[in-house]
Amino acid sequence: MSIGAQRVKNVCMAFHNYCEEMDHEGCLTCLQQLKQEYFLVKNKLETLFKLEQQIVAVGGSIPMMW
Repeated sequence: MSIGAQRVKNVCMAFHNYCEEMDHEGCLTCLQQLKQEYFLVKNKLETLFKLEQQIVAVGGSIPMMW
């Protein structure tokens, strides 16, 4: 399952590169993109946690993944 965390990582790496290059516009663009990607991941995680709570509430169990 993909929740988009890899996209967040990629945007962070691009942001880092723009900062090193002192590219102000690139940094601003990345920050906007990071904000969008963060909210997508956050919403997906919230949905996942709610589903897990519902499963546990009806007597199910969630396998631990380490």
